Amino acid sequence: MNVPAGYVELAGPGHGGFALRDDAEWIRSVLSATETLHGWAARVPGVETLTGRESVYAFPAPSGSPDLEYVSRHYRRGGVFAPVLQDRFVPVGAPRPLVELHASEAARARGVPTPRVVAGLVYPGPGFYRADLVTERVRGRNLASVLSDADGDADFVELLTRVGRLVIQLEAAGLRHPDLNVRNILVEPGPDGALHVLDLDRARVGDHRSGGGAMRARLRRSLRKLERQGVALSAASWRALDRGFRDRGFRGGAP
Repeated sequence: MNVPAGYVELAGPGHGGFALRDDAEWIRSVLSATETLHGWAARVPGVETLTGRESVYAFPAPSGSPDLEYVSRHYRRGGVFAPVLQDRFVPVGAPRPLVELHASEAARARGVPTPRVVAGLVYPGPGFYRADLVTERVRGRNLASVLSDADGDADFVELLTRVGRLVIQLEAAGLRHPDLNVRNILVEPGPDGALHVLDLDRARVGDHRSGGGAMRARLRRSLRKLERQGVALSAASWRALDRGFRDRGFRGGAP
C-alpha cells in the first residue's frame, strides 16, 4: 500500500489500512480487541453522533491535543447499486480509503480546505471489502443545515458568494469533486466561518483545470433540491453564487 509521508501501513487479522504515525499504536490496540474501528467509535465515552445519511461518530482523539477530535465514517455505496451492495465494494483498483487519502493530501497541498485524514481501514470479505475512514473534526455544519435554519426568505449573499469562490478554488487546484453538493460543504461557526470540502473518496486532483462546469451544475441541482424541500433562496442569493463563480480575482485562502 503506497501511503504518503507521515503515514504507516496497518495489517492484521481481518483488516488492512493506514494511519498517521502518531495514531497507529492506539488503532492497532483497538483492532486487536474489536471488529471494526467504526464500531469501536460508536461506543467511545463522550462520542457524539452527527446527523447525515449514515451514522458518523465524533470522539475525543485518543492521542494528541486534549482539544483535538476525530470523526469516523463507514463507507456506503451510493447510486443505483446502493440497495443491493450497501457497504460492500469490489476490490478493483485502490481501496476507497487510500484513494481518499491521496486526494485529500493533494488537495490540502494545493490550498484546498478539507479535514486531514487520520486513518483508513479495509475489512476484506469473499469477493468484496468494507471500509472505514477517520478524519480530524472541523467544527461546523454543512451548507444544507445552515441554509435550512433560516427563518423565512433570507438572503445568503455573502455566504453563497464565498461558496462560489470555493468552486473557483477547487478548479484552480485541479480538483474534480463528482458529488459537490450542499452536504459536502462544511461551514465553520460565525458570520465569516471558513468553508471546507468533505468526502473526497471519488475526487481526483491533477494538473487539469477543467471540470468546474460539472461541479457548478451539481451544486446548483443540490440547491434547487433544497428549495423543493422548502428552503427559500432569494434571487439575490442566486446572483451571489454566480458572482462567486465569476470571481477570477480570487486566489485562494479561506473562502
